[in-house]
Amino acid sequence: SDGWSDTGLMLTGGDVIVSRVSLVIGTEPEENIVYEGGFELDWSTPLRINKSDIRDIIRPGTIMKLYYTAAGSASFALQDANWGKIAIPDDPNFSAEWGSVSVPSDDTAYEVVLTQSMIDQMLDTDDGWSDSAILIGGSGMIISKISFIY
Repeated sequence: SDGWSDTGLMLTGGDVIVSRVSLVIGTEPEENIVYEGGFELDWSTPLRINKSDIRDIIRPGTIMKLYYTAAGSASFALQDANWGKIAIPDDPNFSAEWGSVSVPSDDTAYEVVLTQSMIDQMLDTDDGWSDSAILIGGSGMIISKISFIY
């Protein structure tokens, strides 16, 4: 409080145009679990997440969270239904060459913020025979849960 008014939010500055401000008060992010179990990642037999499981719960800004245990030089890749690389360019552990992310063995979760481009690739790519949106392949990791948070 500034001690004299009931101002709740003040934006100041120059050379900035604020076109929209949204406040959500009293709402906790919702975690939608799409997988629970113990899937040992393999490069040739990926874990599949279907379009029908995520279509209504993802939008730009949604966090995809992978819970896992890792050993040694663990890594994974997010791919579309045709095994195309889903890039995670903001992650320094992402290899554009391999399309994979290396994860430290002492971490237990990985989060990626979905962009519209990523969502379009996941939902618009069709392999011709399945409802797959995301393939998760890798090695040295056991996935225990996958959720989407928004």
